[in-house]
Amino acid sequence: MLSAAFTVSLAIKVQTPPTAVEWQRFVYGKSVEGRDLEAWETGQGTQTILVLGGIHGDEKNPVPFMKKWRAIAPCRPDQHLIFIECANPDGQNNQTRGNAHKVDLNRNFDADWSPEARAPRYFPGSKPLSEPESVALYELIKRTKPMRMMSIHGPLNCVNFDGPDCVELATEMSLACGVPVKSDIGYPTPGSLGRWCDASKIPLITLELTSEDFSTCWRRYQPALNVFLNFK
Repeated sequence: MLSAAFTVSLAIKVQTPPTAVEWQRFVYGKSVEGRDLEAWETGQGTQTILVLGGIHGDEKNPVPFMKKWRAIAPCRPDQHLIFIECANPDGQNNQTRGNAHKVDLNRNFDADWSPEARAPRYFPGSKPLSEPESVALYELIKRTKPMRMMSIHGPLNCVNFDGPDCVELATEMSLACGVPVKSDIGYPTPGSLGRWCDASKIPLITLELTSEDFSTCWRRYQPALNVFLNFK
């Protein structure tokens, strides 16, 4: 006969692993061309963390990176995770940086916005929050009040940060994946999500992937993901 202690131990060993979480899909808006702006959420905790990819449709790795991460991401009992795999579905479909109006959504936020663009691909729109995709993301952030955020981009190969209390987290992520921390990516980004998060006092990490093949890219950056989710 098995001892009670052994029975309890055996039960613990066969429990569902913490990475097996159930995600719920929801739609937080519509794109210019009428595509759903999809998000996925899990967890009932009070600490909301929002992660997004694909705000630029011509960056090849962020969207598959988000999909793979969501498939394995753990969620602590105190957390509420929101993952947006593709914040610009029209750009992703058309393989363009901007949305269907050719607006760079990462220059369309209401913080240091400027009508000037350093090149046509950075066109910021006619005014701040002129695009349905940026308005929907803005409203989602205001509604859910994340304690921190991450935006996944490429191909600058660095950990960038905006907002309060990000230096330690960015440094730990950098050490985990072996890429540099940069507080500045080398050129102005008026109207960016980072500028808006900084003005709104929301900690934001921008993880800049490389343009390597996806498998290499995943191996390089995956160690930083748990650092981000588990950071206190």
